[in-house]
Amino acid sequence: NAQAVLFIEDTSNPAIGISDTGQTYDYFIVANGSRLGIVYGEGSNTGSFSNSTEIASFANSGFVGIGTDSPSYKLHQNVSDSGENYHLFTNSTTGTTTSDGFRIGIDSNENALIWHREANSIQFATSNDQKMEIDSSGRVTISHVGTDTTISGGQPGLQVTGAAFDGWLAAVRREASSAFGSGLALVKSRGTTADTFSSSTKLQDNDQIGYVLFIGDDGTNLDTYGATITAQIDGTPGENNMPTELIFSTNAGAATVTERMNILSGGDVRFGNGSSHAPLIQGTTNF
Repeated sequence: NAQAVLFIEDTSNPAIGISDTGQTYDYFIVANGSRLGIVYGEGSNTGSFSNSTEIASFANSGFVGIGTDSPSYKLHQNVSDSGENYHLFTNSTTGTTTSDGFRIGIDSNENALIWHREANSIQFATSNDQKMEIDSSGRVTISHVGTDTTISGGQPGLQVTGAAFDGWLAAVRREASSAFGSGLALVKSRGTTADTFSSSTKLQDNDQIGYVLFIGDDGTNLDTYGATITAQIDGTPGENNMPTELIFSTNAGAATVTERMNILSGGDVRFGNGSSHAPLIQGTTNF
């Protein structure tokens, strides 16, 4: 050829060896018919090469393997046991230990992890525009027009914002060959631990189970309720027993809402917030 080329040629995995005298391991660049490998082993400079391990492999398909000599994708990282396997991203600000930066991969139980060890957000974007963010406190924002908005004096744990159809409607869909439809569960306990009922404590009379808030922009903030629907304990809860009333409130032009109708736990209906109530019969009341 016109260019100068150095060939190391053999019929049995030709290699270039690099030895740091007196060290346990020596390193090799090894070629065979299908790949180029980077290998290390013990004692090779004394003629007793053993415990060889292939660190990286460059297949003739263009695939690169780390910890495997048969990569299945453009970049394939493998560990030889059922252990954790991560990519770690750090910089001079995060630090460079296993407790720093951002990692992605699988743990020793083969769970997939996206794990940020810094007190910063994880952002998701498409079309060169941020579409979702998990901030450092755990709040999730799905947004097409901006960042978190303060609503009713705080920032909700989940917020969906948008200027078009994708921002004003949230859908829960169920596909099943059964009579049951989709649902939305509002759950309340007096327990003080967020995990699965390790500190389960039953509710008390007049505790709210959950509520739906209707809030409009009053030109200053998003703190004023236009209407509410509240589910509230109406009695003493017990095992498989949860007496609950449903309260409907509206705003007639004030800073707060006023109760207009209450469906009591026994089924009677009360209009206004007085004490009189009765069953609702054929569209009229028998007050």
